[in-house]
Parts: sequence; C-alpha cells; structure tokens
Amino acid sequence: MRDHGGIKLALLGATLGVALGAAPAAPNFQTVETTIARIRGDWAKPGATPDPNAPGWNALFDALSRDLRAYASAANENDRLAALGRVHQESLALRSVAWRPAAEVHESLRTWLEPRVRLAWAERRLLNWVRGLPGAADPTVKGNRDRWVQFVGNGLGEALKKYDAAATVADRQEGLRGVHAALDALQSRNQAAPWAPSLDLQAALNEMYNQPNLDVSVDVWTLSPAINVNLVTSGPVTRKGYVSQVTAGPKTGFGLMPSDADPRLPAAGPAEQARPAGGEALLLRRDDDGQP
Repeated sequence: MRDHGGIKLALLGATLGVALGAAPAAPNFQTVETTIARIRGDWAKPGATPDPNAPGWNALFDALSRDLRAYASAANENDRLAALGRVHQESLALRSVAWRPAAEVHESLRTWLEPRVRLAWAERRLLNWVRGLPGAADPTVKGNRDRWVQFVGNGLGEALKKYDAAATVADRQEGLRGVHAALDALQSRNQAAPWAPSLDLQAALNEMYNQPNLDVSVDVWTLSPAINVNLVTSGPVTRKGYVSQVTAGPKTGFGLMPSDADPRLPAAGPAEQARPAGGEALLLRRDDDGQP
C-alpha cells in the first residue's frame, strides 16, 4: 500500500507557492495608507462629530497617496526624486500640526521616508564625487568611473525600481533579489577597498533592505498586570509529601531593560548567508590614490 500523503503535501506546497507568487504585492507604504484609511473610517462612523477640517485633510491625504504611488512607479531617477521631495514636504506639513491623527500619519510616513531620503542622498553624493573628479587620460580609470555611474543609475536603480513597482509577490521577490545582488557586489568591493561614498551607500541600502523582518516592543504599562504581582504568597507549600510554611517577603517591583540587539548576532551583515544568490557582481575598484 502506497502512502500518497507526502506527494499530496508537496503538490499543495507547490500550488500554494504559485498562488502566493501571483498574488498582488502590497505597496511598501501600506502602513501609511492603512493609517489614513482608519482616520477616514472614524470620520464616517455613525454619530461621529463632523470635522470641519476634513476636506483639507482629505486633500492632503489624497496628494500624499498620489505622490507615494508616483515614487513607486517613477520611470526614471529624476521623477523618483521629485516625488520623494513632494512626500518630504507633505511630511513637514503633517509634523507642524498639533493633531493626534496627523502625528500618527507622520510617524508611519517617517518610517517609510527617512531610509529612502538617506539612500537618495547617498546615491547623489557618490555620483557628485565621481563627476567632480579631475579628468583622467587613463581609459582604465575612466572606465571604472563610468561603471560607478552605471551601477547607481542602471544596476541599483533598476533593481530599486523593479522592487517598488512590483505588481505581484513574485515580482517583488525578483526585485529584492536584484537589490541584494547589488548590495552583495557593493559589500564585496568595500571589503576589498573601502571608500567613504560607497560605504555610505552600502549603509543606506542595509538600513532599507537588510533589517530583521520582525520588530516587537512592549511598554511597561502593558506588562505591568502580568509581571507586577506577588510571585510568592504566604501560606503552606506541599512538596513530595512534606508541608512547609512560607512567609513572603516584601515585593520591590520590577523594571525593564532595553534590548535593541541580540548580543549573540554579529554587528553587521547577519543575513548574508540567507540571501538568495542572483545577478552579476560588478567590478568596482579604486585607483591607488583612493579615488574611483
């Protein structure tokens, strides 16, 4: 008698993988849109007090959503930076208002915006550095500088565009493989010959794409009901047939210690082994004077 359970499980896994790969990919600014939708939902609840400023806020929220989508679907780097600049201005407008829902949208937007602004500046600084170097007659030096420009604009730029504009989960995964391939090439080059602009670019990429997938935090008031209790109470305790009388001492309370990093993990690059391989590694090198 044959057991087809393993075959059925494998087929189910393959079918599920295909279905997930074809599923629509959520935008990477989903948290921002969810926060906006919740605010609008509160306004629409039966019996809710009409907000006289709702039309103005709706106009700002619509503009913000439009610019976030323009960033994700930008056809070139100039359009991408222009959309990012508009989102930054909208973030400043949200920060300037003392209204709790605006602060919530601003906070969710800040998490999305800050690493992308840092990455944009890192790319711009590297390109400005390369383009500001004195002319070189050596074709090898000129070729190496051209490779830097092509790496930022084509290799890395195309991978970022594919990741942000992904329509399906499979497209998003493919885009992420391209980003990781570019990051691996950049890290290999920096290990061989560190150069400040490329190190800054690597750090910006790591901040966006090489972080833990889950971040859990809890405040003291949430934990207090479970922890701020007497662990020992006065009374008889029975163990292995013997009865002892226990008198509890005074409880002094409890405290929380911050733990932002697991000391067992290396300080950088913990996910290098887990990344999927893919893409060509670029030859990025410096001249002997430390310049590209």
